[in-house]
Amino acid sequence: MVRPNPLLKLLATSALLCLSGCQTAASSNVIEDSRPATGPVAGRIHHLEGEGLVLRVGSNQVTLAPHETRFTVDPGRGPASVDIARQPAGQMCVVDNLAGHGVDYTVSIYCESFVTRPVAVELNAARIEPRIDRIFAPIRVGDDARQIHGLIDTGSAGVVLNAFQVFPPSILSRDGFHFPPGSRRISYNGIIVTDVVIEKKYGGRGDKAHSSKGNLGFAQITFGKDGQVVTGLVPVLFAYAAGNDKGYHPFAPTNSTANIIGINADVNALKNPEDDGANGNKAPRTAVVCDERVVTDCGLSSPFRKLAFATGIGQGFLLNRVSMSDCPLSQLEHCPLDRLLTVGLTDNMSSGFARVYARCRGGIIGNRGPLNVCSQIIGNATISADGYQYHGSVMFDSGNPKTIINVPRGASFDATLADNAILRFAIGPDTVYSSRVGDIGTDRIVINQDMNIRTCVGIAFFERHAMFMNYDNGMIGLR
Repeated sequence: MVRPNPLLKLLATSALLCLSGCQTAASSNVIEDSRPATGPVAGRIHHLEGEGLVLRVGSNQVTLAPHETRFTVDPGRGPASVDIARQPAGQMCVVDNLAGHGVDYTVSIYCESFVTRPVAVELNAARIEPRIDRIFAPIRVGDDARQIHGLIDTGSAGVVLNAFQVFPPSILSRDGFHFPPGSRRISYNGIIVTDVVIEKKYGGRGDKAHSSKGNLGFAQITFGKDGQVVTGLVPVLFAYAAGNDKGYHPFAPTNSTANIIGINADVNALKNPEDDGANGNKAPRTAVVCDERVVTDCGLSSPFRKLAFATGIGQGFLLNRVSMSDCPLSQLEHCPLDRLLTVGLTDNMSSGFARVYARCRGGIIGNRGPLNVCSQIIGNATISADGYQYHGSVMFDSGNPKTIINVPRGASFDATLADNAILRFAIGPDTVYSSRVGDIGTDRIVINQDMNIRTCVGIAFFERHAMFMNYDNGMIGLR
């Protein structure tokens, strides 16, 4: 029996959308706090870099030095809560009292970056095969010092990672995660894995649809060669299998393209694999971002949503033009690095960009209150080539190696384009992308007729242009 999410009743009374996406009968949806009734309070600290963190434990104050990872305090008689009395320089720390984090501590403290100015982090622009280009960010997951590579995807929201690159065989096999008897959570290297099995779909009509399947978990994600940006605890799909309508197969441990860092301003719903749609019901958009207390009927959002931003610094990113280097997947660690992704925006950064506002909706609950959630799909677009044109919607998707042109029913557009044809994309009066078809590559352009969905401009755009997205106001800039 699937347990109802008690938050959804609250959302309904607040005139919010009560939506379902990922459900399970194995785990309670809302996890309760766990504090010791008496005795010492033991805690684990993650990513403390700045000076000046002071905790209040009952009536005691505890000062922690940078890079400390543990503390133990005996508050005396009675239960004691742990609170932040003073934040460290350049960071914001959050206390988490949930149970199940470790056998020898009851409180976790996660310290994330406090963004006081735009911060540039390194990316690899990699031609992993002769006609396949990808943009990767070197990242670290949880407290692990090892580096893996995540594909930067402006076409989706949320973090999906190849679990075989994160966890050892003692925890994970081809059949999935191995939970200790009686346990519903795994704690490993500052990472939490729940027993909630979910899947996330990519692509769709007019494109090659595929899904990633795994367990919902939570982890901090560190970006940048020098750890310039450390997020708070973000929801992550730790995926162990890829699938389509023919079934699932385990990910290869070397498959870095399974690591997807979706950074747009939307929230992507997750789906219970057991919901086969037999009744014709589709999982609607979720009204809740997954967090440790809400692990079902929820969705994923950009990891940059879990950062603290100073006044005057907008939430969002700027992805600069990338220049590809020949780097097979097995050699990503040797691929050239450039500071191409900026986290945090200022007003003057939009200079020279064609700007448009995406369609946004409120009422989405994040772990820090309501979010302004915005679609990455832009309306009022004109797509033209070789004397043909049509009007429709478009998205700019750095995670797609191809450009998918979906011609709506009733419009005229050539089914094939010559190498010397000029393909243009305009938003309102502004031409934001114009390229000779041969420069993109006819094998990297797919044209679907009678397809009433958005056109997808893939990675070829980002090899010549820049893009920003402001989560606060839904502004998208293209240059």
